[in-house]
Amino acid sequence: MGATRRLTELLRHQEPQPVWEALRELVAGRGRGEGVSDAALLNAASRGHVLALVTSLRPDLAAGAARELAAESFVQLHITRAQEQLAALLERLELTRRPVLLKGNATAHLIYDTPALRATLDIDLLVAERDFALVLAALREGGWQDSAPLLFSAVNAGDAYEHPVARDFGPVRVGCDLHRRLTRGIRFRVDHAGILARAVELPGVPLPLCHPEDALLHTALHAATSHFAVPLKAWVDLLRLCAHPSVRMARVGARARDWRVSGALWACLRVISRWFDAPLDPAVMQALRPDEPTARALDWLLAGRGATPLRHGLQLREAQLLAGPLVADGLIPRAAWFGETLQLFIRSRLARRSRSFPDPD
Repeated sequence: MGATRRLTELLRHQEPQPVWEALRELVAGRGRGEGVSDAALLNAASRGHVLALVTSLRPDLAAGAARELAAESFVQLHITRAQEQLAALLERLELTRRPVLLKGNATAHLIYDTPALRATLDIDLLVAERDFALVLAALREGGWQDSAPLLFSAVNAGDAYEHPVARDFGPVRVGCDLHRRLTRGIRFRVDHAGILARAVELPGVPLPLCHPEDALLHTALHAATSHFAVPLKAWVDLLRLCAHPSVRMARVGARARDWRVSGALWACLRVISRWFDAPLDPAVMQALRPDEPTARALDWLLAGRGATPLRHGLQLREAQLLAGPLVADGLIPRAAWFGETLQLFIRSRLARRSRSFPDPD
């Protein structure tokens, strides 16, 4: 399922059902999911991509999810195989910096008792710009194939912040997004060299992991640029990263301002505070807080208590239009967002016409 379809599916479940409240209490360690049926709890856990975590906290639920857990474990096994093969390929190259695992590939090892508790769907790897061509050539030689859909390539022409590749490992096709940057556009000033330099290595993990502070910032940035319609697993990552012993929130806040992601971080921290009663440093929150109209608009937008924090009733395109400018730090980044959005829209329309792609529903 593509990213847009996943977001649309999440937005269909925005009603503030008691099941989502119960599920959040369970994954935060503040309850056992009382007051809702086991079937409803497992269904929500599956949609939120936290099924393995939930059944580790409630082993009595595991039997009801045995088939899905087995399938998830099977995929994770082959993703691990793919990471090991990538590490072997990269070891032969003379690189400026070793590529670094991002997102769930990193948080699975950083903040969970075992990586199996954090579902991942593919691999995200940050590569130094000067090494990018060499790494891509090595992966192609090692059996990885370009996997970007034609529409993705057309829409992102001229701003290829990532290059998707894929390879079969047994019956599982594993995707890997090679990142030049964390996201598209010029709104943000992410210090990619710093991410590579701060990476950590753990025993038994074949590739370096982004530092927990960078993982926190990237998770917030990804949530914001996905219009906050990300599954529950991302919010659990944020909650746990804030409590990681290597994370200093004052330092994270300063870096967020340098990266121009302070609004995105503030909004995400507000969500985990409301959803999980997460304790947050008032001084850090005050330093991150955007101007009053923006702060009020974000609080209005993110008042939801369903599958995502988006206000009940919002459609995906409405969320896109509201979230985009609100999380841009300053007038110039907001203007850049409008320019980038218009450019992407034009490219998408032209690509669909030239290649006879159907318009999205």
